[in-house]
Amino acid sequence: MKYHKNILILFVLIMNLSCNKENIDMDGYTATLSVVNAIPDYNGSLKMNFTGKTIHWSDAAELNYQSSDGLFSNGALNFGISTRKDVPLVIVSSKDTLKPIFDRITDFKRGEIYSLFITGKYGSAVTILNRDVIPVYTDSLTGVRFVNLSPDNIAVTVNVAGNVDAPFIRDLPYKDISTFIPFPANRSVSNYLFEVRKATTGKLLCSYRYTNIARYKNVTLVIRGLEQGFPGMEMVRINN
Repeated sequence: MKYHKNILILFVLIMNLSCNKENIDMDGYTATLSVVNAIPDYNGSLKMNFTGKTIHWSDAAELNYQSSDGLFSNGALNFGISTRKDVPLVIVSSKDTLKPIFDRITDFKRGEIYSLFITGKYGSAVTILNRDVIPVYTDSLTGVRFVNLSPDNIAVTVNVAGNVDAPFIRDLPYKDISTFIPFPANRSVSNYLFEVRKATTGKLLCSYRYTNIARYKNVTLVIRGLEQGFPGMEMVRINN
């Protein structure tokens, strides 16, 4: 009798451990979402609620144009998103919490990486949800992609300084995202100076010196700001 009782206790313990392990594993089934605030306005911010519950917006995560991800002042913030069920993503402006900028139930896939780019104006924001495909390199390369988020609605070209007549991106429209472009990144390469120009005239709009090169990895350079206005056009870096 005692033998059978011990077997029963052991069976219950195994079942409990199995259930606990399943719960732990399921909690780890996450996707990564990077939210990027490229609305050129220093006086407002984005507030986010990804819980599916009613919250006080004063307690919500906040993201402004100058927010830092810990490395760069790029207006970006990363989130781990559960993939156990569809996730309601709600984003509002601090200027008007009654009218969502983004309100969508999204089915994220386990282990995948997404970017949500937001630009335009707080009263008429534009959102771009993108599933990122991140290249893997075995050679000494670095991948760089460019996102045109300047609400001036200007198509741009991108070239390495000194190669104005040979842009590697010849036409990047507003709201468009380039592929990750591989550049040599051996130890002899210390930096790249990228120039963004107006596609129609060749006018230089902004430049960015890419230092601390992410060898074997990838970065995103966000083109943001206004051609004539404040804040002006610039590129900011996000590590992928």
